[in-house]
Amino acid sequence: MSLAVLAGLSACRQLNPEWLGPVGDSAAGTGSATLDTEATASESTESDSSAAQCHPASVAGEGECPEACSACKDGRCVIDCVELDCEDETVECPDGWPCDFSCTGNSACEGAELECAPDRDCTVECRGPDACNDTNITCGAGTCAVTCGTESDVCYSIDLYCGLYDSTITCESSQDVDLHEDEDEDEDDSCACESVGCED
Repeated sequence: MSLAVLAGLSACRQLNPEWLGPVGDSAAGTGSATLDTEATASESTESDSSAAQCHPASVAGEGECPEACSACKDGRCVIDCVELDCEDETVECPDGWPCDFSCTGNSACEGAELECAPDRDCTVECRGPDACNDTNITCGAGTCAVTCGTESDVCYSIDLYCGLYDSTITCESSQDVDLHEDEDEDEDDSCACESVGCED
């Protein structure tokens, strides 16, 4: 065999660094990767949409601080139930204002009816023995978050009436809580109405 033929065969055996494999496999692999990427993007978009639907951004109150508030901070009405003596009282957050109820003292909100504004979000902090014992909390058309500390009976026999959006009561120790879902909410599209860490 001539040297020229051997050289030609040797050249044929050299790897082509630009070769990407059979056309069919390459196309299939690219198509699969594209479908996976599109599916992931779609799931992410649906998840973000669901989160936004059930957890809309807070809308600040406007104008002078309402008399019902102990103070106003960053467009939010702060209701200090130690200062206002909310025990066994009905306390309403003023319309058009997101509210932060502070029940941080012995029996601060015991037996109280705390009502969030019908058109804003709301938080309730319960800390201290019996702080929110036998308390009813009614959420409005906004997110609603209740926090219970570790003190004795801090949230014992508390009732949370969930609103249209995410409504959650979070306990740092086990508590006896009752949740009531919004009757006007479509069961298939309902947002969270849940307790976290409250049960043994």
